[in-house]
Amino acid sequence: ANPAAAAVGGALMFGGAATVDSLLNDVELQVERPPVGICDQVAAIFNSLVKDNVDQKVAELTAIVTQDHHPWLAYYLVKCRASKEVNYHPTYIEFFEKLKQPRLLELVTNTTYDCLRVLLKSVDQAVVSTSHRTVLKNLGYWLGQITLARNKPLKGKHMDLKSTLLDAFENGRLTAVLPLVCKVLEGVQKSKAFKMPVPWTTGLMSLLAEIHDVPNLRTNLMFEVEVLCKHLDVKISDLQRSQLLVGRRPPPGSPDLSRTAEQRTEVAPASGGLRSEAEAWTGRVGATEDDATRAAAVAANAAAAGYGQYRESVYQSAAQREDYIIPNLPQLVTISPSITLFQMLPHLAHIVPTAVDRAIKEVISAVVERSVTISCLTTREMVTKDFAMEPDENVLKKAAQLMVSSVAGSLALVTCREPLRVSLTTHFWQLITGSREIHDTTGLEDIVHRLSTDNLELGCALIEKAVVDRALRDIDSSISGPVEARREQRAKSPSVPFYDTNYIQPNSRWPQALPQILRPKPGPLSAQQLKVYKDFTSITVGGAQEEHTGGTANLAATGLSATPTASPAPTYGASAAAVPPAYRGDEAAEAQGDALAPEAVVSAITGSMEAVVQGLVGSPPLAPPIDTATLYTYHLSDLALDACTALASLPLDGELATMLQQVPRWISQCAHNEAVVLEMSQQIFKKLFDVFSMPQVPIPDTISVMHGLIEVYMAVLEKLRERAKDLLGNYLITWLDEIPGLSRYNVDIVAGFVRYNLIPISGVDRLLSQWMESRPRDPAFGGGGAINAPAMDFVVATLQLSVLRQRAISGADVPECMEVLTKEVGKYNACQNSQASTSPYTPQESGVLESASLLIEEIQALVVPPNGTVRQTVNSMLADRLAEAAGYQEDAAADAKDPGLSREIILDIFEEWYIMYNGPPDDGPITIRRRFGSQGYGAVLQTITSGGFIRNDEAKDRFFRICCEHAMQRTFLDAGSASEDDGRAADAAATDGSPDAAAAADRESLAASLNFNAVDAYSKLVVLLMKFADKVVMLKRALKSIVAELKANAEAQGPSFNQRPYFRILLNLLTDVGAPDPNFERENLQLLAAFCEAFHELNPLRVPNFAFAWLELISNRMFMPRLLMVKNQRGWPLFQSLLVQLLHFLVPFLRSVTLHDSARLLYKGAVRMLLVLLHDFPQFLCDYHYSFCDIMPTPCVQVRNLILSAFPWNMKLPDPFMPNLKVDLLPEIRAAPRITAHYMSTLLQLNLKHDVDTYLRTRDKRVLEAIKDKIRLPRLESLELETKYNVPLMNALLLYVGMHLSQGNSSAGQPGQGGPALEIFMYLAHNLDYEGRYLFLGSIANHLRYPNTHTHYFSLVLLHMFPNTRDEAVREQITRVLLERLIAHRPHPWGLLITFIELIKNRQYDFWNHSFVRCAPEVERLFQSVAYTCLGTTIDRQNEGPDAAGRGADHISEAPSPPLEAGEARCAPPPAPPIHGHHAEVARAGGARGVGIVCGALPLESAGSG
Repeated sequence: ANPAAAAVGGALMFGGAATVDSLLNDVELQVERPPVGICDQVAAIFNSLVKDNVDQKVAELTAIVTQDHHPWLAYYLVKCRASKEVNYHPTYIEFFEKLKQPRLLELVTNTTYDCLRVLLKSVDQAVVSTSHRTVLKNLGYWLGQITLARNKPLKGKHMDLKSTLLDAFENGRLTAVLPLVCKVLEGVQKSKAFKMPVPWTTGLMSLLAEIHDVPNLRTNLMFEVEVLCKHLDVKISDLQRSQLLVGRRPPPGSPDLSRTAEQRTEVAPASGGLRSEAEAWTGRVGATEDDATRAAAVAANAAAAGYGQYRESVYQSAAQREDYIIPNLPQLVTISPSITLFQMLPHLAHIVPTAVDRAIKEVISAVVERSVTISCLTTREMVTKDFAMEPDENVLKKAAQLMVSSVAGSLALVTCREPLRVSLTTHFWQLITGSREIHDTTGLEDIVHRLSTDNLELGCALIEKAVVDRALRDIDSSISGPVEARREQRAKSPSVPFYDTNYIQPNSRWPQALPQILRPKPGPLSAQQLKVYKDFTSITVGGAQEEHTGGTANLAATGLSATPTASPAPTYGASAAAVPPAYRGDEAAEAQGDALAPEAVVSAITGSMEAVVQGLVGSPPLAPPIDTATLYTYHLSDLALDACTALASLPLDGELATMLQQVPRWISQCAHNEAVVLEMSQQIFKKLFDVFSMPQVPIPDTISVMHGLIEVYMAVLEKLRERAKDLLGNYLITWLDEIPGLSRYNVDIVAGFVRYNLIPISGVDRLLSQWMESRPRDPAFGGGGAINAPAMDFVVATLQLSVLRQRAISGADVPECMEVLTKEVGKYNACQNSQASTSPYTPQESGVLESASLLIEEIQALVVPPNGTVRQTVNSMLADRLAEAAGYQEDAAADAKDPGLSREIILDIFEEWYIMYNGPPDDGPITIRRRFGSQGYGAVLQTITSGGFIRNDEAKDRFFRICCEHAMQRTFLDAGSASEDDGRAADAAATDGSPDAAAAADRESLAASLNFNAVDAYSKLVVLLMKFADKVVMLKRALKSIVAELKANAEAQGPSFNQRPYFRILLNLLTDVGAPDPNFERENLQLLAAFCEAFHELNPLRVPNFAFAWLELISNRMFMPRLLMVKNQRGWPLFQSLLVQLLHFLVPFLRSVTLHDSARLLYKGAVRMLLVLLHDFPQFLCDYHYSFCDIMPTPCVQVRNLILSAFPWNMKLPDPFMPNLKVDLLPEIRAAPRITAHYMSTLLQLNLKHDVDTYLRTRDKRVLEAIKDKIRLPRLESLELETKYNVPLMNALLLYVGMHLSQGNSSAGQPGQGGPALEIFMYLAHNLDYEGRYLFLGSIANHLRYPNTHTHYFSLVLLHMFPNTRDEAVREQITRVLLERLIAHRPHPWGLLITFIELIKNRQYDFWNHSFVRCAPEVERLFQSVAYTCLGTTIDRQNEGPDAAGRGADHISEAPSPPLEAGEARCAPPPAPPIHGHHAEVARAGGARGVGIVCGALPLESAGSG
């Protein structure tokens, strides 16, 4: 279960996505999967498939996919593509038709049927699950396009649409089934065989029209039918209604209907004439007043359902009171049995009806006056105008009664809800605290809040009833004039048609200006026109009574306020294109000024938002380059800001930008915009918490999907806040405060509210300080301690993110929080200084308080920038881009009139510069320098600046792009003559009969085939412009042109792409910018960051055919050392992101162990770069080891050892082979290492952090099973990744559990003392399978590094597991994990050595007598070799007899190491060839840094050693 989602309503919002995926992974649908390589190639083909390259992709797919793979291909297309990517359906159909494989198309159709069958098995879930309905609609549309649209019939045995609709009607499933059927029938639009009036299609459309006319049908279902009719160019009024629903009825409380009526009648056949329908409706209207009274009573009775055992006592206590607003109020109020106050003092129960009565009386007069006045005035004007030619005054009167009751009730609820909540809270507090029996007010706030929430709906229902009664009386007097006019007309001239002279005047503009369908006509209104007013009976007034057991009950479960308007269920998953123009906010609709219904606006916003979400989940945006301005003092980029930047960089005409622009228009066109804002805000609030229930496997080089979804929802909330102003902020604070337990402590959501300014910062300050000062009693919620540790830990993390990292606020903005933190830290310091024997603080609380102390120091030392705090949001960035685009359009218009910016002039300038820089062919460089000198450079510069070529960013882009293109063309064209001469030389060499000479000539010809004069001139021109303009901006624009040209040519040329010219130009720029120059040194970081941004765009994951040049560039001596030596290590995150991209690119090759030549060469270069980092910048590898090890596949033992062997420069490692080394006495062992990784964000997936925190407090064994299940991957992802486990999530879990225990513990956490952390480790070690246990133990071994608290703790964890486990397999796998890292080539991490030495040396572990040590002679020799390498000794077992068992390490003797057989590994370093490249050799061994370090080119890892 998802605690956060349950805490905010339990509705299936986004959480349904995982359920849909699991359904589509059903065993019935599984087919044999081809090899992983083929799967990856197919996915790459579909990822790059567009309409323009269909033929090319068809050829590629045909070359790699055989007929045996067709079942899997069909399943992949339907599940992963058609179900999610509706916009690509036509492209996929064209693609498969051009494959010319009829059997494959038949397989695709049958697979679609099978997927729909599986999904419809869980159709009840689809009724409440957004994602389930979206997938059904997408597959329905796909089925219609591949069958009906191609003149192929549906197979009745698989999909009988008519029977499906009838079954759905009788079982309340139309919400899921009807949109599916409508989407299937949209295929008829392109069909020649199934268009109307084909009987099959006509029969289905008649049934849909009959369903459309069902009383009280949800508006979104009616809308689906109307949209289908529009697609098929059919008027719904022209369709003949079938009689298939006669005698059928929906189930009680059907979600397909807009309200749950107490009694439902069978659907009757359509009656004869319009007048009879109007008369029948008029007869039904007469019960309006009684219905309103009964509805209020039903709501009141429902609200009083929890009264329970206190009903009798309350009634008796209040029997003597007769001044209540209604006599039986004591019987209707709600007193929850969980309130212990009334169990101890039952005579105080009379306070509840008294407080409710006083609160209602306090607000009712103002609410009644305002609501009745507005509703009666509005109703009178609307009704008298619409019924201007209606002769029957009874119809007029009943229509007015229907409308005024609905409008008045809705207005009353909107007006009274919040004032009544405040009034209830005030009166409950006054009456309870005023009682003589109450002396302690601790906990009264929760009681008052609970009573107010439980009785709010009752008060609203009573106020609504009073308003409706008053409005029904007043409306009769308001329309008495028009009623009398009709009676007089009928008495005087019964044969003359009636018309109201106040509205119908000869030659007046109204109503002649109205469309024909809306224009009043003489005589009675038609039934279709009367239906507008009849539908007021289906609008549940105020939404308070609507499906009380559904939405309102779910909200009441958490205390969230019910939405103050009635809104039928919105059409989730509909795209913006499916919404009519009037709902999309088109200019025509705005000009007409039409007010939209709230449900239409909710449906439009929700549909657009879900379309954006589906696109984001299916294809996450690429990760943006790191912005140095957002790093501040942290050595880590922010995932939320990265997601914000990436989303704001999406196309301005894309789904996200379009939706955010349309939301304010939709809201402004709605008649009740505040109500719509609150409805949408509640939905988004729930979705925010549902995001964390998603299983996420990170995709390399993309943003975090979780943070991307949060940014989308925050951006929509910000747009909604523009209409609701401060009201939305107050609601968000209330909803946050009402979430029970630990689920409220979500750092990303609260920090997002702060950054988007959705909540007043003063309210956030007050709320967080209240949470910290509260003391819950339940240990599961952090109670029972000296502080509220979960709340304080949450506040510390939130302030770290909002104040220190994102700089959205400053410390001065949260004075109450700072005061509470300072007070608690002062108490803790005083306790520590007192040196008391026992501390009142637990280790967890001590760790939280130490973090709070550090936070206070950092905030106090923080220097606020001159421009104050900066709130980076998606909307603000999009607004900046829109303004920039508008400026570009103006500049483009000006450039079109100015011929000075023509391409020819730019080329002439570049040619002039080229000749000036390189000189004519007949002149030497000295002649050129004498002829031009600095004056010539100045002349070119003057021409460029005076011509306006660099006056703005767009002009710079154009100038550099044209120059770059021309330089690249000249690079290849200028080498023509030289290539011909070289070719003749090669032919001559071949004629001489010397193959070696011919090969050498070929190589020389290839080297000389490019002329780099043009690119050298271009790079020098860029440097020249940088010196006389804004250096950073000029460099960024030049690099942007180079990157664009490189990516375009790399994609177009494919394997034949030549990377040398681009490498040359980038290397030139690096060299020139890195040369000693005061102009460049002042902005060193900004210039290097510009190169980082370019390298980020060109990383091998995006441009694989530039990989070798890219690796050479990022490891160049003019880039890597300069970036890593920037002050305050601000360049480290930039290089870390580049190194992570390199490792991600290598992972698929390294996972297969065997490398082809090109991958082997690239891997060798990566290893050499890591060796340089190990020697020159070891602290860099220390800080980021977690993120690197998180990526490396299991076989890469040697690279992992290399990374883990790094230790700080200022540390001298103790000799691990020293006899009697006391590790726990080392001073370094008490220092915690710096972890710069997003492991906490990873841990939020599936709410795993919540589970761990829960177990740390409750020790509930069921939580451990949930933790074990959550670290497993779904079946499809496990097949793609070739592992059953989510390794990043497992690593984050292990690190969090270990750090959580060791924080605040003076002994750095002793596993021998037990504790919840060790219980989690032992449970996982015993209950995971072999693969899971191996990954788990390997993750522990990743923390065995240089001396620090983590190394010590996790070493003790392994040493505790070994003797205390009951499973020999656990001991064997522990030994395997340690041994395979030791038999690899050096270096070896210090912590790994001391752990293994302790294991084999300490007799308490009895290592040498375990069976796996002596299972085979070669294994025993391997262990003896390792023992000799680690201890300088070997094991003498030649003289051991049967009595030798158990002596273990007692028989260690000083004997030489036995010889190893050929090919057997030994822990000795191989010969170390020198490093070639830009860096000096780093061959240094021995001393403080000589523990196992061998610097040089390492041998490649083999299958045996990893």
